[in-house]
Amino acid sequence: MPTVEFKGIEFELDESGYLKDPGKWSKEVSEYIAKKEGMTLTEDHWKIIEAARKYYDKYNCDEMHLMACKDAGLEEGCIKRLFGGSIRLFEKIAGIEMTWASS
Repeated sequence: MPTVEFKGIEFELDESGYLKDPGKWSKEVSEYIAKKEGMTLTEDHWKIIEAARKYYDKYNCDEMHLMACKDAGLEEGCIKRLFGGSIRLFEKIAGIEMTWASS
């Protein structure tokens, strides 16, 4: 598992590029992974990432995407729109554990 340093922050990614320890998430982690995926994060991306992280950190639950758009003040389904149709890419960039149920 590679250790990455980006903007002075060190973190580990698993073999699929997900943050190994979601508790070590930071904005730098999201920026690094988004850059590797060829994405530039906009204000709307940050709104949904921050809403999802708040929910995930509080409940340790990966179903946050069901409420995160509403909590971020964005339209239903905003994650798929913002992340190229991929909940998995959203989870990766947001530093949330990959789930078997995601598509």
